[in-house]
Formats: sequence, structure tokens, C-alpha cells
Amino acid sequence: MTHHALITFVLAPAALLLSSCGLFRSVQVEYLSPEFKKTGLRGRTIALGEVLSARPQYDPTPGETAAALVACETWLKEERPSTRVVSYVAFGQQVGALKTRFHGGAGLALAAVTPAQYKKALAAGVDYVVLAEMLEKESRSGTRIIQEESTTTEKDENGKEVEKTTTTDYHESYATCWVDCRYHVVDARTRQIVWQAKGGSVESETKRGDPVNSMLGTMPAIPTMPSHSSVMRDLAENMMSKLPK
Repeated sequence: MTHHALITFVLAPAALLLSSCGLFRSVQVEYLSPEFKKTGLRGRTIALGEVLSARPQYDPTPGETAAALVACETWLKEERPSTRVVSYVAFGQQVGALKTRFHGGAGLALAAVTPAQYKKALAAGVDYVVLAEMLEKESRSGTRIIQEESTTTEKDENGKEVEKTTTTDYHESYATCWVDCRYHVVDARTRQIVWQAKGGSVESETKRGDPVNSMLGTMPAIPTMPSHSSVMRDLAENMMSKLPK
């Protein structure tokens, strides 16, 4: 859910002090089967499946799904040249549409592809299928007060140098977008998960205005909200980088 500031402030161009953006990501491998660790992807065929969701508020848009799965495809083709990669579009044409919405359900990765579809995948030479699960997506924007400390060196009455710390309050506006996902690699032959990782990616834009106690005291305009598609693209690439070679 997006939260916007209720009060609009007009910002003079000269008042803006700082504009910045940040990107943070974290990925942790939760499971790696001994066999997949040993064989990896070298000489194998891996297909991109779908982005799944168990809660309607986290259902990915078609654009978000495409951003994540195309990023996976591009990364694998560039970084795993000995692996044949089947795009999610081509895989859907081979086996038919996958089930992607499991509202209130569990075990998404093992239910998204039917036994009949795995049979078609094997016939097409597919060894593994990548399935992503959307755990959370959120965006927030607003305004806040931030503190910044600065340290200066001065001489006291005895001529000795001492450090003096000053704290200044600043107006800041922000727009933050994040996603949490779990990625699975399923063996098409056994229909079992052989690799699983969970991760999140956050992209944030901030604008800092004047000190609160300054004469201007203006609040900077809220930055443009980063897109979930760009955040999912970044996270997908990092997920793929954790796969065994």
C-alpha cells in the first residue's frame, strides 16, 4: 500500500540541498540438494516458469513478471553459456499456461506445474524449471525529519583543542519500493525442489531540504516512486548468481 504525505509543500530550487538514491539487496540460499550441487547447470537445459503468488495484494503484474523472468533469462545466457535456457514465453508454449495464483494456499512451487506439463517439458529436453514466488511487495512515500551530526575542532579557554559535535535537523522526503521473493529450481524428472533461495531488494529515492530551524525551512517534493519491475529485475539477477555452476 502506498502512503503519501497529506500536506503539499512548495520547494524553491535553491533550497534543495541533496538528492540521493539507494539500492539494497539480500539473498540467502535455503536449500541445495547434494546432486544439484554436484552436477550444477553445465550442459543442462533450464526453463523459466512463472512468478507465483499466494496473496492477492502481492500478485505481480504482467510487467513485473516479465521483468523478473527476462532478467533471469538474460543473466543465465550471459553467465552460464554452457546451459541452454528456455524463456518463460517459449516454456508456456511448450507445456501450456502454468497455475500462478494460489490465494490462501501453500506449496506453490510443487503445484504450479502439473505432472502432464512436466511430461511435456521432459519431451522438450528441459531438465530444470525456475519458479519464483512473490512473498511481499510494498511501496511507501512521505516526509520526515532526519538528524545529521557534524564535528568541529575548537580551542577552549586554555588553548587546548576539543571536539564539538553539533546535531542539525533536516526536512527529508522519500519514496521507497521493495519486494521479497523466494526462488525455486525444480527437477523436471523427479518434480522435486533441488535449489531454493529467499531474498529481498529495496530501492529508495530521497531528497533532503533545508534545516528545520532555517528561515526557509522548506520541505522537498516527494521523489518519483521506483518501480516494482526494476526492483524485481535486480533481485532476479542476484538470485540467479547464487545458482551452482
